[in-house]
Amino acid sequence: MHMGYTGPYNLIVDDEGYPIQPYGFKTNPYSILDVADIVFVNPVNVGYSRILGKLCEEDDCEEKRVKCSLGLTRI
Repeated sequence: MHMGYTGPYNLIVDDEGYPIQPYGFKTNPYSILDVADIVFVNPVNVGYSRILGKLCEEDDCEEKRVKCSLGLTRI
């Protein structure tokens, strides 16, 4: 995502999507970062994040969802 289609630069690739040597970057004319801010929110247990302890109870999960939603609307 960061280097593929949303970032200001793209990796130079051939028609099949393989990087061309010598490796380089080109300007991405379709990047929207000049007019918008993007926030990527990854799910838990993706990448380096891990759940500590047992999974939350249903009420607790709803409370966390609401807090996340409110936080994202304020960005």
